[in-house]
Amino acid sequence: MEKELSQTGVHRGQHRLLMHLSRHPDASQTEIASHLKVSTATVAVAVKKLEKGGYITRVIDGNDNRFNKVMLTERGVHVVDQSKILIEQIENTMYDGFSEEEKECFADYLERIYKNLGKIVEE
Repeated sequence: MEKELSQTGVHRGQHRLLMHLSRHPDASQTEIASHLKVSTATVAVAVKKLEKGGYITRVIDGNDNRFNKVMLTERGVHVVDQSKILIEQIENTMYDGFSEEEKECFADYLERIYKNLGKIVEE
């Protein structure tokens, strides 16, 4: 997947940030860091690079001048749209030959594994 998504011109961590912004427009850097479970410094570096590349823009929050809202630019929206197409193509190939029932069972298994691993983190 990483190989395919490299066609978009952004790196994995930057890509995750762009995809998050597509689902949560106008998020703050702190909100992004919390959701992606990375440090605010990591987000700041990614935001700076993405802003320089023309993928995002920062706008001062009208309610609180201490915060910037991060927004996708037209170029960023294009990368997100391109990524969604690539991901769909990969998923179609990945699940080729699986019945809907098999895909549902597989998703259930993965969800149970994810929950079980979450118990380790909580301990």
